[in-house]
Amino acid sequence: MREISEEMWDVWESGQFVGDNYPNARAVIGKWNLKKQVTNLKFLDNNDPVEPDVAYTNTMRYLLHGQNTPLHEIPNLQSVNIDRRVGTEAASLTLTFFNNVPATSQDNLDETHGADQVYDSYPPTKRELGDLGAPGSYTFRRGLVLDAAGDANPWGHVEDPTWVDMFIPNRVIFTFQGYGTDGAGQAWNDTNLSPTGVWLIDAVDYNWDGITTVTCRDNAKLLIEQRLYPPTIPNEFYPLRFCEDHTESDWETWFAKETVNVEAKEGSNVGKHMSQSEGFKGWDSSSAAWYGYNANVYGHRASHAFDGDESTYWISMRNNGPNKVWSYEWLDADCNKNPINRIKFRPWKGGYKCWVGVKEGGVWQGTNVVPYGHTSEPAKPNDSNRPYVKELNIPQSEDWVTIDLPRVYNADKVRLTFTNLQNFGKIAGGDYRAGIYEMRVMGNTPASSVTIDKEEEREVEVFVPGNIDDYTDIVKVLAGWAGFWWPFGLPNDPVLQEFGSHGGRIWGDFFNSGAYPVEPPCIDPSFWDNKSVMDGINQIREILGFVFYIDTGGAIVWRPPNIWKNGNFVSGVGYVGEDSVRTVSEQNVLMDYGVQINDKNLRSEIIVVSADDSSVYGSFAPGFAVGEVAPSATDTSDIALLGGQERVMLVPNYPFGTSESENAFKEVEKFAYLTSLWIHWSYRTSRFKIPGNPAFEPDDQIRIFERTTSEAYVHYILGLNSRMDIRAGTWTMDVDTHWLGSGPSEQWVIDYNTMTPALYEYLKAIGQIPDGAGGPPFDEGWATPPDIDLDDPVTRENYLDLFPELVVPIVSPPHIDFETGDLPPYVDVPDATGGGGTGYGCGNSLMMQRWGTPNGANRVRKRIMQK
Repeated sequence: MREISEEMWDVWESGQFVGDNYPNARAVIGKWNLKKQVTNLKFLDNNDPVEPDVAYTNTMRYLLHGQNTPLHEIPNLQSVNIDRRVGTEAASLTLTFFNNVPATSQDNLDETHGADQVYDSYPPTKRELGDLGAPGSYTFRRGLVLDAAGDANPWGHVEDPTWVDMFIPNRVIFTFQGYGTDGAGQAWNDTNLSPTGVWLIDAVDYNWDGITTVTCRDNAKLLIEQRLYPPTIPNEFYPLRFCEDHTESDWETWFAKETVNVEAKEGSNVGKHMSQSEGFKGWDSSSAAWYGYNANVYGHRASHAFDGDESTYWISMRNNGPNKVWSYEWLDADCNKNPINRIKFRPWKGGYKCWVGVKEGGVWQGTNVVPYGHTSEPAKPNDSNRPYVKELNIPQSEDWVTIDLPRVYNADKVRLTFTNLQNFGKIAGGDYRAGIYEMRVMGNTPASSVTIDKEEEREVEVFVPGNIDDYTDIVKVLAGWAGFWWPFGLPNDPVLQEFGSHGGRIWGDFFNSGAYPVEPPCIDPSFWDNKSVMDGINQIREILGFVFYIDTGGAIVWRPPNIWKNGNFVSGVGYVGEDSVRTVSEQNVLMDYGVQINDKNLRSEIIVVSADDSSVYGSFAPGFAVGEVAPSATDTSDIALLGGQERVMLVPNYPFGTSESENAFKEVEKFAYLTSLWIHWSYRTSRFKIPGNPAFEPDDQIRIFERTTSEAYVHYILGLNSRMDIRAGTWTMDVDTHWLGSGPSEQWVIDYNTMTPALYEYLKAIGQIPDGAGGPPFDEGWATPPDIDLDDPVTRENYLDLFPELVVPIVSPPHIDFETGDLPPYVDVPDATGGGGTGYGCGNSLMMQRWGTPNGANRVRKRIMQK
């Protein structure tokens, strides 16, 4: 809701729109173009060994600030029609004016109309043609058109530089509407009028009858028509990648001398198949005593345990019992004197008793010896009776087994000796054997101190500072690139500084959502591919369930929908409670009213599935009452309204994270609930007509009283269609709404007790649920976040700063708070003044209370670049 004077409210409620209270509009137009602020920055690495200095440029664009081209009032306005609503990407304006300079008493009507060559005889006079005034005075090429011979134009038109090429696409128009006028020289200073929009021309229709029609969209056109590609997106930031603080695997590069303490860690596999020259008697396993080196035992060899293929394996010779004194089999791994402290192997069947032998410096280590009965019949001595360093039982499983050794050995070889052999009945020859699919001996990197004096790279897990703290940050950055930057708007927004802006804010009122990407912490660049800037903003809007529109001052409005409690957001003030909900009734301003109920969009169940992990899903079966009194047995739920029909809606395409993410399931449940709400709103809608009033905006609440439809409830404004005919002296608004309920102390359409704890606490934290309102049963561990205050709205004074003197000098760029960097001297930046405004915070206090003061200049600045 826009703040207007009490005098204007009094006029509106009186219904008397004649005399000094006639409906009035003024509009100004200017040849304003997008300006750029190119910032060359070289971020220091802040002692970051991974990321060296990165030099890059960023470009912020602005349209409504710092323009030095004057605005001109559009003459002869005939009508001003505006349509603005929630859910559409841009509001629209259709403006008509009479394309003529009116005749005056000083005009000579006996003057001939034009040059002689236009007519076969002597040219007629203006009186004879009825050519009063100067028709076509505001046509975009007036005075520049030549005749067929290339001489002066045949009508005697004189070029007026003010209006040449004025009414063409993408010129900026400001509209002001109200009742009467105070005679102010400039439209924006007329206290009887209020701003009703900032517009960019789409098309101009010039007609021979003098009526010119201008169709426009608000400056959301900047977001709709520009794409998420360079040059709209600076090259250094393309492809787009938005991230929260996180860790990543990266290659660490060192460029200077530095002493690094390296902890001991497991190395790579150093175990290899034992060569015949190094093995005892040329043996590589116990099978060699019977069959020779790397013997083929039913197609299986000792080398198969070292080939990296888990489908091949080594098996020993057969034994006639699993635990005979001679039933011992072994396999050696050549380690070539490498330091080792761990062995990994995958057994055939498992269930063995195992001894680990290590030969170091030519000597088998350990004091105890494997109890192999080498002298017993029918044993053939196979060298199993060697000292060992570890004894263990292997589980009855073919899973990998890891054995940590007592210390680090510079091993010549490693031996695994087995008894409690397993029945290999499926292999010809049967009986009892040992078997290993794969055997690995892991090298060891001991703890040490290393001085690095040359470039070195290695893969490490590194902390990566993100470039956003909130989904709202993304909207700000995209808007800044597209043309909504507010140079020197205060306070400076640290989010923009993260992206290379030297200061300023975004022209708009932004509400921090308290939400950000968690798992994964980065939004993939494909999320933004082949989209307009508005498409990107819409995707974030749908994730959060926020509303987005451009207000009548040309500023972005970004916040939760005004549905959770009774009251309104008042531009220039902040959130105001139920006292801000104005009433329209049949006794004063209500001119027409109708209500419709329609089940077209109702669904029996909403299912939301994370695009990152299909196992993460949530569902919600709507049960909202649509009655008009407190809940009773006669109330009808959304499901009952379907008459038993199963209408399931699946929402599969949003990245809510994986099952490993702590909040993923909570997020899909919240999204399902919010989706069901918007569907529910479409069931009961209304439209009414009232006299025009610039205070009302989309997302407002309003109370309606009308006897035929038994209407006495609070409604949510979905959209407004304003039509002003200045010649007829009429101004009306058609307002589209949906029902919300009776009021905060009675039946509200949303039942806080049916919400999930996650949604309730989220809404409570961002100030959307009144104090003392009920809530769902809470699981143990749920905490109540602090309440917040809404602050720093874009004020009327900020809006009037757009029109200081309309001639703005070029000033020196401000100091940059980075250690290095410069602003090119050719960039003209206005000397803007005025405080207030949101910048980073209609919900700024929320961010500070929950995550601390924004990091600002103390934060490690690191470019998030596409890997």
